[in-house]
Amino acid sequence: MKNFNASASIFGWHFQINVAIFFMLNEIQNIDSVRVEGKDEDIEFNLKTGNKIFIQAKSKSDLGIDKKALEKFSEGLRTLIYASNNESYERLYFVTNYPNPIGGQQSHYYMFMGGNYIERQFLELPVSSTKRALKKIKEIEKSENLKFDIDNFRIAVMPFDGNIKLTRERIIESKLKDFLTSISMKESYARDILEIWQSDLFFNASDKDTNINLSKRQLMWPVISICCNLKESDKIVIDYEEELGLDKEEVELIISRYEDFINRQTERFDFATKVIGDFSVHRKSHNRREKNINYFVLKNWNSYVDAIFTDSMDAELLETLIKIILFKILNNKQVINEMITEVNL
Repeated sequence: MKNFNASASIFGWHFQINVAIFFMLNEIQNIDSVRVEGKDEDIEFNLKTGNKIFIQAKSKSDLGIDKKALEKFSEGLRTLIYASNNESYERLYFVTNYPNPIGGQQSHYYMFMGGNYIERQFLELPVSSTKRALKKIKEIEKSENLKFDIDNFRIAVMPFDGNIKLTRERIIESKLKDFLTSISMKESYARDILEIWQSDLFFNASDKDTNINLSKRQLMWPVISICCNLKESDKIVIDYEEELGLDKEEVELIISRYEDFINRQTERFDFATKVIGDFSVHRKSHNRREKNINYFVLKNWNSYVDAIFTDSMDAELLETLIKIILFKILNNKQVINEMITEVNL
């Protein structure tokens, strides 16, 4: 009887999206955008150089070797050959979660075992392990009348297994925590950010128009916004009520009532970068006493009325909200600046 269970297919989608996130973090300085289920391949990265990285991802949902490894390799190879002949590229990848990505003898599995992500150039693998794979490459080249660039072809294995979500995603979450540490953010944000990226990539992949990609800016801004979101424990305007001329109880009430509005404004990338840029110019042209954030906010809040203005607010409320928003952005400018530098936005 035919098996109609789609769990293996869903597992494959899950693996594919997590591979995209892992590679995005690996190539964060070089990428412009990413697309899962692209025009030519499972995963496509557009690089700042104008070239691409093409990734073919194959997986199996149960532990252990894959008896159909060589067959899956051949299927993946065929699409990689087409992709590499259609567009300019930098590298080609075949990525799996099983330890025998190109089949072969058990004695060869050690090359991709170790409990972490392992990537190897195809040409560095022993001839004894690539003999059958090379035969498949030659067969496909001949049947399709196309050449395959094995010089820039890499094979990688990323552990991704188990029924427990945290276990399955252990490699990608560890990679994300390393990234957050590099930009002075707490590792505790990793799970929230990972789930946002998974959702965004899945939604983008479901769009039939394969020309619609997710830009690096779109993917990175949630990292900043999660760190900057207002929480009761945050040290924000309440600590500076006297300097900013705001009443403590008034500020607490406004933050509680308008939290979503405040967060939406601080999450606007172009607006936040403009505020930070304006503050940098301000610091260069003022004396030491006038260089602090509070002085800047008090003297310049009205410059941002047009950017934040809404008809439903009276003037006094709008002034208070603008001050809170500006302070929030500038209080987190270190995170934003480090992010811009780290990911080359």
